[in-house]
Amino acid sequence: MQQSIVSQRLRRLFLLVLSLAVFRPQLLLARTLAPLTRTTLESLPGGQPPEGASSETEVPLPTVPTGESLSIGEANRGRLVNGVRLESDDLFLVRSQDENYGTAETIEATRRAVAEVSRRFPGRPRIVVGDLSKEHGGRIRPHKSHQSGRDIDLGFFLVGDAQPNHFVPLTAKNIDLARNWALIEALAAGDDVQYIFIDRRVQKLLRAYAEEVEKVPAKVLDGIFEYPRKGSLSTLVRHRRGHRNHLHVRFFSPQAVAAGEKYGAEALARLGKRVDPWQAVAFNHIVRKGDTLARIAARYKVELTDIMKWNRLKRRTVLQLGQTITLYRKVKVAAASASDVCHAGPRAVGCWRPGRS
Repeated sequence: MQQSIVSQRLRRLFLLVLSLAVFRPQLLLARTLAPLTRTTLESLPGGQPPEGASSETEVPLPTVPTGESLSIGEANRGRLVNGVRLESDDLFLVRSQDENYGTAETIEATRRAVAEVSRRFPGRPRIVVGDLSKEHGGRIRPHKSHQSGRDIDLGFFLVGDAQPNHFVPLTAKNIDLARNWALIEALAAGDDVQYIFIDRRVQKLLRAYAEEVEKVPAKVLDGIFEYPRKGSLSTLVRHRRGHRNHLHVRFFSPQAVAAGEKYGAEALARLGKRVDPWQAVAFNHIVRKGDTLARIAARYKVELTDIMKWNRLKRRTVLQLGQTITLYRKVKVAAASASDVCHAGPRAVGCWRPGRS
C-alpha cells in the first residue's frame, strides 16, 4: 500500500517536471508578447483606430494618455498631437477646414474670451477665424509659427451689421473700438495668453479709446500695448508687420506643453513625425543690482514671457540679488533619428527660438 502511494507521488512529480520543461518556454513567450498586442498611437488623435483597422496590432503600447493634447516643440518648430478642432458656430466663422486645430487649452481660452465679448455686445456679428494649426502641426505656409497648436488668427470686429468672411484691414472709420478693446481685455484677464501681435497703427487707435473712453490708467496700458514704444519684449500686445487686418494670439497652453515634454518623442515616433534637430542648452544668469526680468530679456535678446515660463515667474516678480535665472540658447545638434524630438518649456531641453509670428 505504501509502495503504491510512493509510486503515485513519483508519477505526479515526473509529470510536473515534464510539463514545466515543455510548456514553460511558451508561457514566457506569451508573457513577453502580451504587452505588444494593444491599441497603439495609430489611433491618434481621438483615441479610436482608423476605419477598417484592427484595434490590436503587434507594436508596443504607448504611454500617451488618450485624448490629451500634446504641444511639442516651439510654435515655429513644433508638432501637435490630439488637437481639438474649432468649428464655425454662433461665436466663430472659421475660414479654414484643415488648419483649424489647437490644443484644448487654446480652444477653451479663445472661446472664453470671445464669449465674454458676445455677452457684453449681444446680437453682433461673429468673429472671423483664420489659421490655427494642422491636425498634427508642422509648417503652414506662409506662417512662421502656427505649428504646435498654440496660435490663432482672429479678425478684428468691424462697425455695422455686415458679416465679412475674410480679414479686412482696419482704419479709423471701420474699427469697432468698443468690441476690439473688450476682446483685448478678455484675453488679458487671465494668465493664458503669452502675447498678441497687432500692427502699431491699430494699437494706437485701441490705446486712445481705452484711455479716453474707458478711463484705463496709462500705467496699465503701458503694460498692455507696445505703442508708442518700439521693440518691447515685455508688453502683452506687440507690433508685427502684416497684422493690420487681424490679431495673432499665442497661448501658453502649459498642460499641453508639459504633456509634449513627457510624451512627445514617443507620440511623434508613432506618427512618423519629427521636429528639426535643434536643442536648447540651458545657462544661468545671476541677478545683480538693477536687474529686472525685462532688462534680462533685452540683454540676452529673448522673450520676457519665455523667461517667465522657464522659471515659473510672474510678470511683476521682484528679483532678489544673487537669484539664479535659467535661460536657454538654441544650438544645432547632429542629425537625429526619427525618435529624437526636441522639447520646449521650463527646465526642458528642446527647440527654442525667440517669438516670431
